[in-house]
Amino acid sequence: VSTTVGNLVELHDQGWNGIWCSILADRFAAGAIPPSSHICGNPPWVKWSNLPKDYAQSIQKHCRGLGVFSTDKWVGGIESDISTVITYQAVKHYLARDGRLGFFLPGSVFTTESSAGFRRFSIDNGSLQCRVLLVEDYQDIKPFDGVSNHPTFLMLQRDAATSFPVPYRSWATDPNGSGNQRTYASAEHFRRTAKRIDGTAIPVPGGDGTRPWLVGSAHDQAVFSKVFAAGAKPEYKARKGITTDRNGIFWVHATGAVGANLVTVRNAADIGKTKGIPQITATIESEHLFPLLRGRGVAPFNAVPEMDLRILVPQRGMHGDPDLPTASPHTFKFLNRFKSHLEQRSSLKRFQRGQEFYSLWSTGPYTFAPFKVLWREMGNTFAAAYIGNASIEHAGDKTVVPDHKLYFIPVESEPEAAYLTGFLNAPTIAQAVSAYAAQLSLGASVAEYLNIPKFDEASAQMAAIGSIARGLTNSAGNVQSKDLEQLDLRVRELLSI
Repeated sequence: VSTTVGNLVELHDQGWNGIWCSILADRFAAGAIPPSSHICGNPPWVKWSNLPKDYAQSIQKHCRGLGVFSTDKWVGGIESDISTVITYQAVKHYLARDGRLGFFLPGSVFTTESSAGFRRFSIDNGSLQCRVLLVEDYQDIKPFDGVSNHPTFLMLQRDAATSFPVPYRSWATDPNGSGNQRTYASAEHFRRTAKRIDGTAIPVPGGDGTRPWLVGSAHDQAVFSKVFAAGAKPEYKARKGITTDRNGIFWVHATGAVGANLVTVRNAADIGKTKGIPQITATIESEHLFPLLRGRGVAPFNAVPEMDLRILVPQRGMHGDPDLPTASPHTFKFLNRFKSHLEQRSSLKRFQRGQEFYSLWSTGPYTFAPFKVLWREMGNTFAAAYIGNASIEHAGDKTVVPDHKLYFIPVESEPEAAYLTGFLNAPTIAQAVSAYAAQLSLGASVAEYLNIPKFDEASAQMAAIGSIARGLTNSAGNVQSKDLEQLDLRVRELLSI
């Protein structure tokens, strides 16, 4: 008490007492509010990674107790949104028994892996249940000025369990009116003018019910039940492209050959967010130089590696090769000149502690598979392509290596790669993926969630799907609507849709 009084006196002397007294009054008032039968609001939308570090650490234990974080060890609470914490806190402390709460929340809380804990709708390890009554989606309306986000309105009831499907109502601008109308005279005017689309939402089948939500009509949900695997172990596993954490070091330009199996390279120091990387020209062993495929190089049925950039990969397994100094002394000497920069990488500190300073993350034998079926992590729509080897100057024919903006399924043969590419690009499948995937989350879940039948060389259906995909790949992705119609027909037959 004496400390508090002393602080108040000091603030008074500085002329700040009026502000702090108001803040303290608000805090006491909030603590004195009795539980309410109805709560409505718009909590702040801030990603966990954007919170002040000290504040985030101070509330982390409390948030884990609430249950808002994902149990996934790779995403955890990193990109959870603070709005989910405030939602659970409001339910726990201010909502009366059987009361109802309505909050505006970012639509990502229903789709991202890091919000899986929130989608349990269970607080304090299950001691307090919440039932989702309705979600309304206003993405097309864009009601908030000056921002481009995905606003949704969640209404839930305390002391009741959520059961799926839940009503999911989307609002769109009047197709016969102004396409950018965002203001309405009244609620009645909005309901009369805007287009209402009634649907339902269910978690992607399988898992513990916290997977991203699938949103669609009754017909869509019937299709989803065939497209997604409810309980079977996935036939395929997707991988992430190489994470260097310092593209300006590992991405290089090859400038010439120097004797047998040696090539001169110059690192692309100006690429990436890290400043102060020196540009160095040196000789490395050509066996560690590979064609680079970036996210921008992938489109439907078409994957094109970088024309001038190459990627230096000094390992063939999960971690940096400890024998590199003796096995490839030129490559080691080149990387050693960047040692101080490489040791500061977050991926090395977090995922590869104790490994060689030049270790690359999300790298393994799968990185060097003969064929890869790839899709971009970021994009408004889902699309896949496949690629094999590519010839690069001074190093010959080499496996194409994707960067961290791409996910891929590694396979051993072109027929299997073509089949998977055709399957994933079929409109029925691509639309199903888009139904749950956040625009920044088209990751490994694609292979984990989808019901992708294992390739069988004897299957005429799979051969037909692969034939269409190979033809479109050979035409550099020149896709006609009739091609997609045929592809979709074959895939729907395969899945008995």
